[in-house]
Amino acid sequence: SACVCVCCFFLSGRLPSSLFAWISDVCSADLTQEERSFAIFDAATGELLGSIARHGPFGHRATFGYWLVPQARGRGAATRALRLITDWTIATTEVIRLDLFTEVQNDASGRVATRVGFVREAVRRAWDLDREDRPIDVLYYVLVRGLATGCKVRSAVHHGPASAPHDHGARRPQ
Repeated sequence: SACVCVCCFFLSGRLPSSLFAWISDVCSADLTQEERSFAIFDAATGELLGSIARHGPFGHRATFGYWLVPQARGRGAATRALRLITDWTIATTEVIRLDLFTEVQNDASGRVATRVGFVREAVRRAWDLDREDRPIDVLYYVLVRGLATGCKVRSAVHHGPASAPHDHGARRPQ
């Protein structure tokens, strides 16, 4: 199980300049309640692993997205970060529907979603565009508050709208 921290305030000279600039831009942006973006980093080493974001809440819905640098994949970091941000969202909002989408061929990202309790819902045709502006199909995953069977999401975050997802080194068995 990965021990990760999810934080928007990890600014250190140890980061490669392009990543440092990206995090600086995200953290200095005028983010509202509808847009929260966080860096994912290894709590022990300070290594930047990726990013996770919550878009919303918009009414009763929120959408999540995440990415990891290649060397961070397969370590449980995305699963832990998604668990933290969904726990935080459930603890601090009235959101009912939490969703995310992945590229059809991205099985690893789909496994991250299902480990957290999301269920594969549908294929959305031509939902997104690739880097060459060609339409691509995506898989939608959804977690519905109170309806997910075997859902691993629980309110484990200290309450308060100002608090953000965090992990103080606690390890959860997989």
